[in-house]
Amino acid sequence: MDGDFVARRLARSEVLLCAAPGYLSRHGRLRHPRDLARHELLFQPAAQPRGLVFFRGGEAGAGEATETVMPERAPVLRCDDVQTQLAAAVAGLGVASLPTLVLEEVLADGRLERVLPAWRLSGLSIWAAMPSRKHVPARTRALLEFLIQAFGGDDRDPWLAACGGPLALVA
Repeated sequence: MDGDFVARRLARSEVLLCAAPGYLSRHGRLRHPRDLARHELLFQPAAQPRGLVFFRGGEAGAGEATETVMPERAPVLRCDDVQTQLAAAVAGLGVASLPTLVLEEVLADGRLERVLPAWRLSGLSIWAAMPSRKHVPARTRALLEFLIQAFGGDDRDPWLAACGGPLALVA
């Protein structure tokens, strides 16, 4: 593709740390991002080239605190497939960084717990893209409008409330 395309933002999905309750019982609960040094990590390969950067505070960029953590050992699982990472976390293999768009059900039924709720990693922007605006079939326009209506069409996370609400501002 030569870069000529039209894109529309659908939503944003925050990336949260989660682990199975059994894993947390065996290895202990985290109180600060630095505590990750003693935990098994399940991360995507691109998630830690120069360490994991955590943000604390409300809206991105609004005077938030940051903490960079360089894991002391390699993750026990490195994979790009979020469903594999989710399955590994549910199986109790370690602490995973997962987007809210896959967490609603597993957090609600208790298979995973949110770890470090006052901190967050970078979020993901979700976009719909088309090669051009010319000659777009009606079914494609209808799908795009449905997706925008379903997800909000802006830079907010429609799944965050179901995943434990806004970021907790706790000490």
